[in-house]
Amino acid sequence: MIYVNGDSFTAGTGLSDHEFVPDFEKYNIDNISVYDYYKLREKALDNSEELYKLYKTRNKELSWSARLSKILGTKVINAGEGGSSMSSIGYRTMLDLTKLQMEGITPERVIIMLTDENRVTLIQTNRTVNSNPYDLRDVSRGWLESIVLGSHESTSVLDPFIKETLLLQSTNDLIIKWLVEVALVKNIVKSLTGKYPIITAPEFVVRYAVTELKKVNLHTNQLFSELFSASDILNIDYTLLMYPVNPPLPDRHYNNKTHAVFAEKIATYIQTLNNKENNI
Repeated sequence: MIYVNGDSFTAGTGLSDHEFVPDFEKYNIDNISVYDYYKLREKALDNSEELYKLYKTRNKELSWSARLSKILGTKVINAGEGGSSMSSIGYRTMLDLTKLQMEGITPERVIIMLTDENRVTLIQTNRTVNSNPYDLRDVSRGWLESIVLGSHESTSVLDPFIKETLLLQSTNDLIIKWLVEVALVKNIVKSLTGKYPIITAPEFVVRYAVTELKKVNLHTNQLFSELFSASDILNIDYTLLMYPVNPPLPDRHYNNKTHAVFAEKIATYIQTLNNKENNI
């Protein structure tokens, strides 16, 4: 069994839009803005929680994790959720792996796909389902909500929190927070499974992080040196990154072809890793 977690690029957001959005073939990144397309898709899902859950299920069935399952002939649990911050990915991973272990199951591999650095998590134990289908979450996870700082789609309830956080947090602060979260996720997985997770990401996530990290001389501080070592982000295997193949979908996510190519890449990496561990 393989367990994977991440954000929308793991959940496969947008991959089934051709099945749900009327006249889908008419839309692309050149003739519609991402926000107009979101509204179009929201209308197609008609504020229906049942329809939205079906939509999410279809996305995962078309995602790289489902393709990986078919290639390797093994079960793959996809716990990815669109909009996830690194901390919410960490929370979910810890809870899921703990639950699996209580059932006597330890995944052979854990794959974590990194998410944007400018996301933070809110914990709301009394959170209610929002009428906007893009805010719906599985009931058991409704208390974990990630938001993108500076997003133009923020709700009025979250606006004050977002504005205050932006005033208090610099880009460096968010990067450091992200590095801590990456290190935590890696060590949580190691402590629960005995192996570090396979770390991957959409290429733009790592490119942005490395660009920002090069602007500051954090290595002069011992604490940050230890943090870099724990996160190991500057040594990430670039062969494991997800690169776009052909133009992206209207919602700017990567298309089905990209997921197919990426699944093959991850499968090859895992097979090579297995051979090394088995001295083949």
